[in-house]
Amino acid sequence: MKRLDLNSITMSSKLERQKLTLPVGHDKLLLRSCCAPCSGEVMETLIESDIDFSIFFYNPNIHPVKEYLIRKEENIRFAEKHNIPFIDCEPYRVCRRVNILRDYPYDKIKIHP
Repeated sequence: MKRLDLNSITMSSKLERQKLTLPVGHDKLLLRSCCAPCSGEVMETLIESDIDFSIFFYNPNIHPVKEYLIRKEENIRFAEKHNIPFIDCEPYRVCRRVNILRDYPYDKIKIHP
């Protein structure tokens, strides 16, 4: 499967996006992003709407670590390309559920997040 490179995509003037506004009294936005492809359209719309925002990267459900790093790097590239502050929530740490399944693959246990 070919990986989507958001840096190769330019904002299209043909696409009409609704101008977004922040609630009254607010002048900045913190956008949680799990991966650039999911958040890319939202980020481009925020840019076109002249909204000051930062990208907060967080997704503990991505596995394996290679996939996590690919998604994180795409977020960083997008942020750098558009001069958007980037916040990395934490180092890679797969969610508890995956760890339990790895440690007890044959146990008939009920897993609760």
